[in-house]
Amino acid sequence: MRYPFSTTTRKALLSLILIFLFWGCIDKDYDDCPTGLGLSLSFVYTHNTAYKDLFADQVETLDLFIYDEDNNFFVAKHILSADLDIGNSYSLSFLPVGNYTIVIWGNMDALRFNNTYTSMLADMQVSIITDHQRLVTSGKYSLFHGLAKIRATDNGIQTISLIKNTNDIHIIIEDDPATGGTKNIKEPYTVQLDGFNGDYNYDNSLAGNAKLQHISACTMTHDQAQQTDFTVMRFFKEGNMQITLKNASGEVLYEESLTQRILQNLPINTQEDLDRLDDYTFHYRVSNENGTNSFALISINNWQVINSPSGM
Repeated sequence: MRYPFSTTTRKALLSLILIFLFWGCIDKDYDDCPTGLGLSLSFVYTHNTAYKDLFADQVETLDLFIYDEDNNFFVAKHILSADLDIGNSYSLSFLPVGNYTIVIWGNMDALRFNNTYTSMLADMQVSIITDHQRLVTSGKYSLFHGLAKIRATDNGIQTISLIKNTNDIHIIIEDDPATGGTKNIKEPYTVQLDGFNGDYNYDNSLAGNAKLQHISACTMTHDQAQQTDFTVMRFFKEGNMQITLKNASGEVLYEESLTQRILQNLPINTQEDLDRLDDYTFHYRVSNENGTNSFALISINNWQVINSPSGM
């Protein structure tokens, strides 16, 4: 078959057509770009102690922050989990052809978290909201994180596994039964948790080391026991979440590192092990020696504690 143009001419014409089609992309004007084909993200939360997908049970909203291949902010999408497609998937067909980094935050309540997504990926931060004294408002909440590197020309589904960035903490303080029923707990204690884990970069690493405080008064569960509950941010193996027990007048009675207690007593070897756990019960007992109450950590999540007592 004979063509009206030479091979060289045909190649030149093809090049001109491609330049015309992609000129907007070259000039960073994404409105003129061809869009991605059939690529979707599928979200799962299997990074838990049940080793099964709990996404539908625990994640209500997703916020996607999309950055281009030069790490410039491109677009943000707020999605209700109930509006996702089958398999908790979300189509990226709206993206122009190119490489992208997508930062995902789940359950990022604007009343609980500040989000800074400036023009550059490296400057993105998510922080828990505190008052001027870095005190966190009590209440139950959750936060999830995910990260994806994608190319918008790809087809198929890319699975994104989320990590839970929050933990529920339960502090139980009870009289030592060895005291024969003597009531050593005569007033509600105040529990204070201090950490340095409230600010996060786009990749879920810690951003800075500003101190956080969680403070709550115990409530009596029955005559000889008290309990209080907290939600705190992500534990890190190199971090330090400190517990302090005080009496009604504010006197410090006991303090120690909860992080070190967890690492010493639970079957945790890696950061992944630590991230899978999201619920902790710390069980303390109070005994009286020569008129002075002493505290001992007895168990964490029904695991018997070694080398107790500790703290003050």
